[in-house]
Amino acid sequence: MIGANRLETNTRLWFYQDAEICLHHFQYSAGRLDCLPHTHDEYNILFCLTGTLECSVRDTHEILRPGDALVINPGEVHRSSYGNGPFDTSGITVHLTEPAMKRLVHRMKLPVDVERSSLAFFGKVHDPSLLSFSEELVAELDERQSGFEMVAQALVVQLVVHLLRRSLHPVIHTPQWSLPRQLPSWQMVRALEYMNAKGKNSFR
Repeated sequence: MIGANRLETNTRLWFYQDAEICLHHFQYSAGRLDCLPHTHDEYNILFCLTGTLECSVRDTHEILRPGDALVINPGEVHRSSYGNGPFDTSGITVHLTEPAMKRLVHRMKLPVDVERSSLAFFGKVHDPSLLSFSEELVAELDERQSGFEMVAQALVVQLVVHLLRRSLHPVIHTPQWSLPRQLPSWQMVRALEYMNAKGKNSFR
């Protein structure tokens, strides 16, 4: 799952447990970090802040640049590459469980029957205002002032609501097959970065 080059990484995970949301803030140095095709149970919303990242999903190959966002739906097979080219790549991924996404859509009173439907989001979106949302969120995690967790919680929800208002349009989706439960994204991130840091033959 790991490219041949060993990379410097700056990464952290933050959990909003009550809402079943996890935030992954990452920065990968120039080089390659490749993930072979895999799936997850939850929605992964990828935001590119600097550099580029690549993702192959739904038989399409997407290149994300600053201000771009892409949703990986639960159960979708995808592969991704981070830190390509001469520049560092940074971004955030918001991981939401399916019940968490349905609660947000229901609370926003969007015209979708979340009780009887599976929701999916298709296509890359570009919204420059995502950068300011994301940078403010990262700054809260960096500075950790009093009450930062409350502010971070509000910003994560605001970020997702903004996308659902402006860019992401949920559609009814019926999976064509039932996949077994997969490793949560945040656990896979930790495993990949551990293997990358240790080298191919230096981990259990």
